[in-house]
Amino acid sequence: MAGSDQIGLYIGLWTVLGALVGGFISTLLTREHKISTFRQEWIDKVRNLLSETLTQGEVYTDVAYKNDEEAYREKVKLLALICQLKLFLNREEQPSKTVLENLEGIPEEYLGRSGGRQEYARLKNELAVLMQNLLKEEWNRVRDGELIWSANKYIKSKKWPKWVILTRLKLAIFLGFFLILLATCMVVL
Repeated sequence: MAGSDQIGLYIGLWTVLGALVGGFISTLLTREHKISTFRQEWIDKVRNLLSETLTQGEVYTDVAYKNDEEAYREKVKLLALICQLKLFLNREEQPSKTVLENLEGIPEEYLGRSGGRQEYARLKNELAVLMQNLLKEEWNRVRDGELIWSANKYIKSKKWPKWVILTRLKLAIFLGFFLILLATCMVVL
């Protein structure tokens, strides 16, 4: 084969390879965007549901000491909200597990007790902080994307230095450098 034929063959192969890689990356990015959208909707639903649950807990602890029909109705409303939260949260993950354990104890702990409102106010603040931490972690997952978030979770578990933690900018710089290096190697060959 003549030199110009080889160059044409290389250009054709790299064009096809570039199209395949571009299609693959486009598919990954589309999937990533869809997952992020679903996760953001989940965050919003859980935030609203927790707010309703904490408010209903306030209502319930106000009347729980009566141990009458009104207390029972408020308890049922609270239990319904707790059950909904159970469907949204993963008991296998520690922050979710802690939140659910605290919420599940409220209906029985305060039933027939007077003065539970002050104790519940403290618990409500603790639950709010726990949920803020949980939702912040999920927001980081949406912001960074699943791949970067998973990599950073691994990096943090190994207690590597903070400068190793990935960001989209660091990843873009690395990929840009890699592509320039690859293109340079191809031109030299």
